[in-house]
Amino acid sequence: MKATLLNRILIVLAFLGIFIAGMLSLEAGLNLQIPCGPGGGCARVAADPSSHWMGIPVAYFGLVGYLALAALAVFRSTLPVHKWRFLTTAGYLVAAVGTLISLALQYESFFIIRATCLWCLSSAFTMIISLIVYALLAQHLEGVEAPTSGEPIEDAAGEPVQPVVAQVTKPDYIFSGGALVLCAAALLFFGGQLKHPGGSAPTKEATSDLLIPPGANSIGNVDAPITIVEFADLCCPSCQRTSPKVRDFVQQHADKMRLVFRHYPLVQLHPMADTAAIMSEFAADDHRFWEFEGAVMALQRQPKDPAELLQIAKSVGLNSEKIQQQMGSGTGAAFDRVARDQATVKTLGVTSTPTFYTLIHGKTDEVLGPNEIMESLKDSKYKDIYDGKKP
Repeated sequence: MKATLLNRILIVLAFLGIFIAGMLSLEAGLNLQIPCGPGGGCARVAADPSSHWMGIPVAYFGLVGYLALAALAVFRSTLPVHKWRFLTTAGYLVAAVGTLISLALQYESFFIIRATCLWCLSSAFTMIISLIVYALLAQHLEGVEAPTSGEPIEDAAGEPVQPVVAQVTKPDYIFSGGALVLCAAALLFFGGQLKHPGGSAPTKEATSDLLIPPGANSIGNVDAPITIVEFADLCCPSCQRTSPKVRDFVQQHADKMRLVFRHYPLVQLHPMADTAAIMSEFAADDHRFWEFEGAVMALQRQPKDPAELLQIAKSVGLNSEKIQQQMGSGTGAAFDRVARDQATVKTLGVTSTPTFYTLIHGKTDEVLGPNEIMESLKDSKYKDIYDGKKP
């Protein structure tokens, strides 16, 4: 009975971990804002380069770990207790690795980033408690013997003992299924409450004059019948995934399409966003905006510091020393253009990145998010134009 109780605790902890890691994965994958209390610690931790490994959000690895722990715990509940040793050892190792990684991440958070992510902290506690319960379960299983063919089992004193053998019972299935349903319901409910940073989608009408100021950075035919105006943050993970696809698509139809880039640096989430935006405008002065923009987007993570951005500038043929001097001045046309774009963002009510305005023959047609833009561009109303079926 004790083994069954410990395993049920592990089932609860695993599904609790799936919920926490699932919420963090939604935040990272969809560029959503997760509730975190005062201080904005979650956003600061999520914006740090340490929150990604090989370009993949750490939350994804945590989710995989908790899914593995849940699978092991649920599978154990379908077997007699004397057959639990291997699955318990496997779970113990997963929890031990998870605990070490969690402690390292919390050290990074507290002492290097100097911010507290309550969700990350909750995940660390969940993993540590799982490790402790696994240790208790492993200790308990040391006294459990498999039943033999009718021969009595004796203890060290030679006294007969009854082997501990747990048969599969209906409540174990009900318990596991209940934990799964509660976890899925919590993710659906709380995940549905997440929003893009800043609130809702833009609702105000936009004129082409407001959307496309003189000298705006663009690619494609300036007289193209289709114009896409993108409000983006060079350091935004969602922008880094979506913007290159849109840019490539426009370049494939450059005679009929134009892409205009406008800056919306979300500094509260991405500390290097403002610096990257201003540097890109210095690059624009040397006719290398798209080279710099593409190189920063290609990182598929947050730039570590201004030095890394300067190195990118140098790699695309810019004078990094000159840019460093210009950045130090704090004034100039590059700063003014970024400020102009931010003022437009406020006027339009844009609150998330990337946001795309599509215009057909100079008139706003749609306002789209990152999950809609590519599919929408394949719609017949656009396709007929860039394929030459409509003037």
